[in-house]
Amino acid sequence: MASPLTFYLQIKQDKTSQAIAAGAIGTFTVGVTPGLTKNAIVHYATLSLVPNPSITPGVPVSGYLAVLLMTDFDLAMNPYLETFWNAGGGIKDALVALAGIAFNPVAPVTTLTDFENFINANNLTPAPEDGVWTNFYQAYTSTVKQINS
Repeated sequence: MASPLTFYLQIKQDKTSQAIAAGAIGTFTVGVTPGLTKNAIVHYATLSLVPNPSITPGVPVSGYLAVLLMTDFDLAMNPYLETFWNAGGGIKDALVALAGIAFNPVAPVTTLTDFENFINANNLTPAPEDGVWTNFYQAYTSTVKQINS
């Protein structure tokens, strides 16, 4: 059974933070593909920018409110995060960089525990305590490694 991560992080509204967020979209696939392919535990990964809401109906607003990363993967959350922390690069670097543009200040992410705490604190789909997902559907039970073999 796979697990989901729905990482939602509200970001600062300054030009630098907005540019970093926009740049992350342009380099996401190139940056994470080697590590995701090597680790063979992620079914899908999508990085999106959540636009700022309009305060006046019908009047568009520029900029981004938040970053949204959605993944489905073949482990429990913390072992999944440990895989990327230990591998370095790609996903780890991207998520650590996002901590720097978080709207609500985030302590520096320098250890595996910091990394786990940061991701788990911003995950909209934490694992249910009873282990029974009520908001996550999986059409198949194969792992990424099984599918790719």
